Amino acid sequence: MKISDIRTWPEHRGKRELLKHMAGKDLTYKEAVIAKCFDCMCGYTDGRQDCKVEDCPLYGFMPFRENKPVRAKRGTEEQRLAAGERLRAMRESKIR
Repeated sequence: MKISDIRTWPEHRGKRELLKHMAGKDLTYKEAVIAKCFDCMCGYTDGRQDCKVEDCPLYGFMPFRENKPVRAKRGTEEQRLAAGERLRAMRESKIR
């Protein structure tokens, strides 16, 4: 695949990262995952959609995944406030 070909693909998430990789520059882990999804989906030329390849080890990071897990809040509101107070107290004790 050539850089000139990729430049003709739509402007979707991952294009910049893939071009950066092809230019020989270093990528972060996240940039590498997004670039690979963009590459695997041929630049999302059919539109931004879920690849549905759930066996792929990168699927959990796929930018346009439909079934994103719902993150439950940890603890009750009171527990979160108490944890915040403990954190503030620890910070203050380290400052003194």
